[in-house]
Amino acid sequence: MRVLWVVNKPIPAISEATGLPVIQSIGWLVQMGERLSENAELTVIFPADSAQLPLQGEAGRIHYVAIKAITLPEQLNQNSIDSIKAIISSISPDIIQIWGTEYLHSLAVFRAVQELGMADRTLVYLQGILSVIKDYYWAYITDPSIRRPTLKDRIRKTGPNLEYQDFLIRSRYEEELLKQAVHVIGRTAWDRESVLKLNPNVHYHLCNETLRPTFYQGGWDLTLCEQHRVFVSQGYYPLKGLHLALKGISLLRDQYPDIRLYCTGKDLTSHTLHDMIRETRYERYIRQLIDRYQLKDHVVFTGNLDAEQMKEQYLKAHVFLSASSIENSPNSIGEAMILGTPVVASDVGGVSSMLSNEKEGLLYQADRVEDMAADIDRLFRDNVLARRLSAGARERARITHDPETNYRQLISIYEEIARGTR
Repeated sequence: MRVLWVVNKPIPAISEATGLPVIQSIGWLVQMGERLSENAELTVIFPADSAQLPLQGEAGRIHYVAIKAITLPEQLNQNSIDSIKAIISSISPDIIQIWGTEYLHSLAVFRAVQELGMADRTLVYLQGILSVIKDYYWAYITDPSIRRPTLKDRIRKTGPNLEYQDFLIRSRYEEELLKQAVHVIGRTAWDRESVLKLNPNVHYHLCNETLRPTFYQGGWDLTLCEQHRVFVSQGYYPLKGLHLALKGISLLRDQYPDIRLYCTGKDLTSHTLHDMIRETRYERYIRQLIDRYQLKDHVVFTGNLDAEQMKEQYLKAHVFLSASSIENSPNSIGEAMILGTPVVASDVGGVSSMLSNEKEGLLYQADRVEDMAADIDRLFRDNVLARRLSAGARERARITHDPETNYRQLISIYEEIARGTR
């Protein structure tokens, strides 16, 4: 079987072969690609700057071809579509899978497969549904200052307002693609319901995700973790809810003077002029909340972490917290669950398809910070509950994220589509 993957960034093996920057956050995709290339002819195409083209070759068993990056709507023209058609025709794939629906190059590839008459052999991967997610971007922030750009925002054209506008634009690209897709692949009741609202005629295929390899080894132990330590996997933009997590921690600070919230990313507790000049509006908002809630001694920013360092954070934590205003199936929850770190999560999007409340974790309504704090408090106080949820989460996650099961399911979907039986 010849399989063509369309990805947003080159997988690490390709980056190493070409000298491009290595992206570590897509380890789950790497594992599936390596497994697939053992039994199928896998070609990966990805966007690259014009100066880097032509760019093609082999990285181990995986073939790769770069296409010209499309960054502006006017670049999505017939010439770009024709060049992609030529690449696809030269590969002659049995199956095409598009990973990432909200980019112009993804839309260009889909238009190309339509013109080639191959839309019925193209499978679109649902990461999140931006047309829904965009409505939750501000994550219950009512402070109007969040929309005022900082100096860094003005100079580098960053910040929440521009990020939100980017969400709106990319959601339109995604919506156009999904409304015309023949086959999609998802993993939660939420993404199924969301895509069927956009396209009632689409064929929905269920396949769970495989996690990065390091998380399948080791496990959380209550006696070895740091008591009253809470881990949040990221807080780069509002919908991840770091501002909500800070408020929740502030409600517990007096009861647990040793409570610590650990979060990936750069240190936002620093107040130097240099730091303040270089911060985005959301970063400034977080720093102000840390001051307002008097949490400087209770928040630790870890910097950017690789998979092993992330695993260490999960194992050291007493609780893993997902405070997002919306999610589909966050890998961070899956990673925490398979290691057994007790999970407290906002009951949003597809999260309830990953874990059941009181069985594999504790779920709360996203805007009810008091309930978040109460759930964390329960796990701090009740060791029996923490161990029970830990065991339940590991059992569920071992099934959900079993690499062999997920690989066989993906191959079954490919074969079904290639045969034209769906």
